[in-house]
Amino acid sequence: MAPALLPERPMNGLVKRGYSLVELLVTMMVALVLTALVAAAIAAARTSQKAAATRATISRLSQILESQVDRYASMPVSMAGLPTTGSGTPIMTRNAYRSWYLRRQLITGDMPDRWSDVQYMAENPGQFPSASLTAAQRAYVHTWNGLSAAQKAAVPLQHGSAECLFMVIMQGGLADCLECIPLKTTDIGDKDGDGMMEFWDAWQNPIEYLLWAPALELPAGSSIRFFSGNRGLDDPFPTVGSVRPTLGMRPLIYSPGPDALSGLSRGADTATLGLGSSPVGRDCGNPLASPTATAGGLAGSSEGRLDNVTNLDAEARP
Repeated sequence: MAPALLPERPMNGLVKRGYSLVELLVTMMVALVLTALVAAAIAAARTSQKAAATRATISRLSQILESQVDRYASMPVSMAGLPTTGSGTPIMTRNAYRSWYLRRQLITGDMPDRWSDVQYMAENPGQFPSASLTAAQRAYVHTWNGLSAAQKAAVPLQHGSAECLFMVIMQGGLADCLECIPLKTTDIGDKDGDGMMEFWDAWQNPIEYLLWAPALELPAGSSIRFFSGNRGLDDPFPTVGSVRPTLGMRPLIYSPGPDALSGLSRGADTATLGLGSSPVGRDCGNPLASPTATAGGLAGSSEGRLDNVTNLDAEARP
């Protein structure tokens, strides 16, 4: 009978053995931790890339709008319609009225950031006769009049500012500008399904727009109003008797970021055209106070603005 074969021993005389359960668990935990770290790094890189892409789109939009606003500085404005006292004396000086009219009527009418302003122009022919409307304003009024009753009921409550931004740049007074051509390849869509298009950020959320943001707080959470101190510019709603001949603050263009919540108040999207001496618009840009507050018809949060991407971020300092 052949002798039984003995197990082969290594040169050092020790018998090979498998890994213990503890060693396997430790190895698995290390692998999981490394996987989680790699996944987090990849997610952070993707978020950074999306933020950069969104910032580039917003920068292009901002450049177009700010260039348009600058054109109004030297534009002559008729004194017709100047508010007067009971004795017929003008309430404001020529400069104050020119500033007030440019901001409150002409700029807001040519670059509306809310459907209620377009509706106001369309439904108040006494104040906005068709013959005196600019080409851009006529285009917006035509668009409003072409909406169905259901669309008119829906648009002010959802992504109205994003839709107005798209309309102003792609269909209104700026439609043929050379700077607008690259925007034709920008991601666009209809987030709320109301038939009106919006520019989208890299997270496929509509890019929103505030023409006047007097209460804007930047950096988010700093309790510092952006348009104050060294950046303090004219109030877009001058008080009676004030002399403010300059144009005032710049438009705010912003993405709500990954969480799709801007955390900003839009003054209930009340029309700024036709408001009195203390308009609701003075609160536009205020941070929302609670998670139950709403912005543009969507649930908001006081912390929602922390991941916003705006055209003014690079200038914001604590």
